[in-house]
Amino acid sequence: MQSEHELTPGWFAESPTVVVRVKEPHGEHRNFYLHKSILDYQNGHLHWLPQGNDPSMPALMLQFSISTFRDFVSWMYGGKFNEATTVDQVHGLWLLSRKYHMAGLSNALIDWCRDHCRTERPLLHLLRILASSTADPQDQLSDYVVEKVAHDITTKGWVKVIEASNGEWERFMNTHDTPSCKKGKYLSAIMSKLENAEKMDTNGELADPATSVCKWHHHGAGDEATGCGTKEACKACNHADFIVLGFDDD
Repeated sequence: MQSEHELTPGWFAESPTVVVRVKEPHGEHRNFYLHKSILDYQNGHLHWLPQGNDPSMPALMLQFSISTFRDFVSWMYGGKFNEATTVDQVHGLWLLSRKYHMAGLSNALIDWCRDHCRTERPLLHLLRILASSTADPQDQLSDYVVEKVAHDITTKGWVKVIEASNGEWERFMNTHDTPSCKKGKYLSAIMSKLENAEKMDTNGELADPATSVCKWHHHGAGDEATGCGTKEACKACNHADFIVLGFDDD
């Protein structure tokens, strides 16, 4: 994201490279060799492990999808996600951003959804994944998706939205509420947003959420800005061009 600090080669000149070990739930793991300074820059909630005098030992261990973590590294160094990034990976990255309070990553994922979830199939696929996970219906990504769904239903009608989802709406409705699935809460949120969208449409005030994603961005202030900076400076919340320095052990 745009920031008061631009990542340049000099910025890493004295930064140590540390081992970040990412372990899949089923046991496979991979080491990533990353600059500690950029990890600290993105968030302050990582728990570093003591390495003693052995720099080859992992300084950080995460249980996460390896392919999704690759996307995180691409964004962290290059300011963009891989072209093959999927809705499922975006959901995983969102959980990572929330767990470690990475406001810049959260903002970038909102932007990704704006650009890649303009049609019903990916949008409702993401809705179904969010509703089946630990994501709160009130958080930024969930709220954006719910408001976008309500907007599309208002402007296109229920039938067109359901048909264009290619079965995703039916799959969403067929999920069952469990302690880890919040379909009922998401459906209630859609109906509430839909009621509001219909009123705004009647008054000629309805706008596509994709045209105003800044509403869902984190906005910091002053030297502690970790998101867009300020709403006044946010504008389109474009990404800065970061130098690519990370690599893994392939």
